[in-house]
Amino acid sequence: MNRQQNLAIGMSFAAMGIMACGGGSKVPVPLDATTAPPAAVTFDPESRTIVVGVTSELIYEDPWVASPFTLSGYLNGIVNRPLYAIRDERLIPMLAADFPAVSTDGLTYAIPIRPNMTWQNGDALDARDFELGLRRSCNREFGRHSAHVLVNVEGCTNAYEGSREVVEVGVRAVDSLTLQIRLIAAQPSFPSILALPLAYPAPDERLESTESVWPTIGEAPCSGPFCVAAWVE
Repeated sequence: MNRQQNLAIGMSFAAMGIMACGGGSKVPVPLDATTAPPAAVTFDPESRTIVVGVTSELIYEDPWVASPFTLSGYLNGIVNRPLYAIRDERLIPMLAADFPAVSTDGLTYAIPIRPNMTWQNGDALDARDFELGLRRSCNREFGRHSAHVLVNVEGCTNAYEGSREVVEVGVRAVDSLTLQIRLIAAQPSFPSILALPLAYPAPDERLESTESVWPTIGEAPCSGPFCVAAWVE
């Protein structure tokens, strides 16, 4: 999980270039993209970078803030991966090592995390990063697209609404490879929620708390097969 490829983004005269991973050996489009047609796609094998020209300006946002229906949200879906994914209406592990172990009362989920994962800078990607990510999803500043989906997680609604009744958010890393989530009531469909962007990891070694601002393009962490390298106008 540590072989991420580069995404570089360039914009000139209403044309944007996105660089990502792919195959082929075409000559790469210059980042100013002034002579390239919109939606041109080329691959630079030396830098393992794909250049894609589009006709939209990018406002790159925190993955917890960006709407999935914007270019920024789409880009975040490329460079990040959640715990699970849904394929052909079936749940499959992504960054989770297996399916959750559920307590007999259905209230506690123990999720095994894949070992030996790293962020693009070499920092360990483990259960603590998923704890921080889910806590961000319950944070008043960043949970606008996710807190309502996690109402059944202990303390999530209280945290998002800033309730005077302090209830600890029911998410914690038991150890580096085990994430525990506590629910208010049994919810058999809960694992499918962990296939949403709200289950992205957030680098606990880069962000000091749930209130920390997400890094900008070129510095933003990535947990998927691509990394945003640059935005050039």
